[in-house]
Amino acid sequence: MQFGLVVLGAIVGALSTGGVSFYTDYRRRHNERKVAARVILGDLYIVDLIGTRTTERGRWPENYEWSIPLETWHFAREAFAADVNAAEWAIVDSTFRYIHGVALVAIPGDECSAADLESVAELLERVRRARVIVAKHTASEREQRAAVSELSD
Repeated sequence: MQFGLVVLGAIVGALSTGGVSFYTDYRRRHNERKVAARVILGDLYIVDLIGTRTTERGRWPENYEWSIPLETWHFAREAFAADVNAAEWAIVDSTFRYIHGVALVAIPGDECSAADLESVAELLERVRRARVIVAKHTASEREQRAAVSELSD
């Protein structure tokens, strides 16, 4: 009888220890994915602002580092990829590839050509579509509702 209790205790202990570490690891990965989405979303908002200003002024910004959102994407993409489906991934990844393409033609302070402005318009469409996708992954539905409620007051 005592041997059976000892064995049962060992099994329960092993399962609970494994369960706790599994849950802890799950929560850590979940939080990493949320943080990645939030950082990516912030950069998408900035790219949107830069694109809008470029369109309004007809000139490339003089002091914007296009490499910043690309660096963020490079470091956050793996965690983000773990939280999205293939279609969402394709849209967001292609958006950052498009940002890279625009960065290659942007000459700080220069006037934009008609082709440049078309590229910026396409960039804005892509960024706004990607923002909707990324925003879904920044917080739980409960957190999103609370934020909307707080910001609406």
